[in-house]
Amino acid sequence: MIAAAIPAVEAGAETGRPNFVIILTDDAGYSDPGCYGGEMSTPNIDALAAGGIRFAKFYTNARCSPTRASLMTGMYPHRVGVGDLCMRHNETPFPGYKRAMSKDVVTLPEALRAAGYHTLMSGKWHLGGRFDDDADRRPLARGFDRHFGKLGGGNTQFEPSLFRLDGAPYTRGPEEYGDDFYTTRAITDYAVRFLRQAREQDRRPFFLYVAYTAPHKPYQVPEADLRRHQGLYEGGVWEPVRAARTRRLRSQGLIDRRWRHTPLTSEQRARFDRRGWAIDEMRRVAAMTAVVDEGVGRIVDALRELGELERTLIVYLSDNGPDGFHSFVGATPLTGAKNRLTEGGIATHGIFHWPGGIRKPGRIERRPGHVIDLMPTLLELAGARVEGGQRLDGRSLVPVLEGRRWRGHETLFWELYSQQAMIRKGRWKYLADADGTARLYDLRADPAETVDLAARNPRRMRDLAASYQRWADANNVMPPGVVERWHRERKQKAK
Repeated sequence: MIAAAIPAVEAGAETGRPNFVIILTDDAGYSDPGCYGGEMSTPNIDALAAGGIRFAKFYTNARCSPTRASLMTGMYPHRVGVGDLCMRHNETPFPGYKRAMSKDVVTLPEALRAAGYHTLMSGKWHLGGRFDDDADRRPLARGFDRHFGKLGGGNTQFEPSLFRLDGAPYTRGPEEYGDDFYTTRAITDYAVRFLRQAREQDRRPFFLYVAYTAPHKPYQVPEADLRRHQGLYEGGVWEPVRAARTRRLRSQGLIDRRWRHTPLTSEQRARFDRRGWAIDEMRRVAAMTAVVDEGVGRIVDALRELGELERTLIVYLSDNGPDGFHSFVGATPLTGAKNRLTEGGIATHGIFHWPGGIRKPGRIERRPGHVIDLMPTLLELAGARVEGGQRLDGRSLVPVLEGRRWRGHETLFWELYSQQAMIRKGRWKYLADADGTARLYDLRADPAETVDLAARNPRRMRDLAASYQRWADANNVMPPGVVERWHRERKQKAK
């Protein structure tokens, strides 16, 4: 293990360094929050945006575990073995595709704890450790002092027995909640509890990671919360909502006034627009999102009561794009969904709020950020670093927070399920499907990826494809079809 280089601060010391709260939702849509054009009730999230910075586009890795690996390490996921979901059956002989995040890298909580921070987590982990023989891959083994939550992925939203508390099975659910346990509220409860307990212990700064499981499937929400959303989407959930979101995004200044959302086909219009199940699904997503917003408000209130809000950087984002029918609305005005490398799968909202540290709050950052940027940002603000040759792929966003010019990323890269993508200078996007079909989009003029420019730009296509391949060769990324073929052969041998 590479050692973090900053010595621990003495207990009880007041360092003056900022606290950090990262709030990660699960499968939320780019335009779901009100401050990103959505009709959903998100007053607390909107308040973070009004008093902070909104990124017009903030990139993730299109899937749960790869995004969380990048958040925890500041690196592309294949470099730390998370080119796919962290699940036991996903173990392969390829370094970029293992069942859990590598133990050979320093994580964000490890580096911050070495720098004197409390490190607290409430919510979904999904980076390994679900089984006892992988216990050294769980949150407490990877840098967190406290953890309440799930080790694996999505599941029922009403079952406390799936949770763990500080490394042990959580058995107090019936005692604490009776029949009223709901995952989102329980995650908020423990996030607030951990904050208060850390402050009671001493005055050291803290890092709190809140990883909600909403609005991931199954779309379950208490009936009282669902009833508050009756009447929503009665006019249909395709064109009316998508068009309204696009108008609001334009008026908020988040998208160019010339941009349009992807048009519907007649088949899509006939199949979905007024179907009862589609309306019910979107109401459930809206209700789940409202409970997340309630949790954001409770966390902000706790920070204020503790006298810590002014010096706390809060980051709010989703782990990837929306899933299911939700994706057709949630990704507006983009195209695609979770598991896809189109913009709707990899682009999310990104909100940064820090009353005592952000200059010119209320503004929009046009250059896209990426989840790999979070670790270098927090380390710079904490005065922490990682030694031993661990190279971070992300770039610190501190210049953005301070209102200075930020260079941004010259290039960004993705690979998932043999799909390949790269973006150069925030504009030219190379996108190749698993079957080798490659396309080119100008994201400045066509963010919905509707016009393929590959045939008109053969030289640019060759250049982008070569750049992608150099990145893939250097980052444990396998050629298309290799990992999938290995899994098929293994299954055949097991029969």
